[in-house]
Amino acid sequence: QSMGTTAKSDGDSVAYLEKMTGRRIASIEDMLRVVAAPSAVRSERWPARVKAVQRSTLRQTASFAALTIAFLHYYFWDVSLQITTLNSVIVFVTVTPLQTAAT
Repeated sequence: QSMGTTAKSDGDSVAYLEKMTGRRIASIEDMLRVVAAPSAVRSERWPARVKAVQRSTLRQTASFAALTIAFLHYYFWDVSLQITTLNSVIVFVTVTPLQTAAT
């Protein structure tokens, strides 16, 4: 016993494995087939899972890019409209007549 776990006999382990898998284990070969089966299933499903994760990542990246572009577009129009609503400033400059050179 270490770290609070209890040791089980081999018979308990086999009974537990039979209960979890729903299969009868009569020999070591049966046990190896049962134990090796999940890894075989995982290795068959692995490429599909990788593609699903890649599609999900691509979809999330595209959504984030679209959201960023939409925000920047909104910000551009918001600033443009704020600039157009500013009061215009009219400045009058007095012009003095040009002096002609005496000849």
